[in-house]
Amino acid sequence: MKIFIFEDVDKVSSNYHTRGGLVVIAEDRNSVESLIQAENKKPKWGVGDPNNAIQLTESDWADVTELELAESPQPRVIVFPDAGCC
Repeated sequence: MKIFIFEDVDKVSSNYHTRGGLVVIAEDRNSVESLIQAENKKPKWGVGDPNNAIQLTESDWADVTELELAESPQPRVIVFPDAGCC
């Protein structure tokens, strides 16, 4: 199991400030993408509207920190939305 840490992603929420961080616990990139697809279907992201979904670019993947975990926790997605300026 691995932890994928994405910093300063352009689109992690449907908030006014859409940027933020993203942490995903998963086996590999395919698993990360599947978990994000499932997360995007949750009502808080605006189902059916790709503008209200977590979106990772190839640039995000190029900058990801990927670490092997000693334990095998449950796969999950953790979003850290940008609080903005206010």
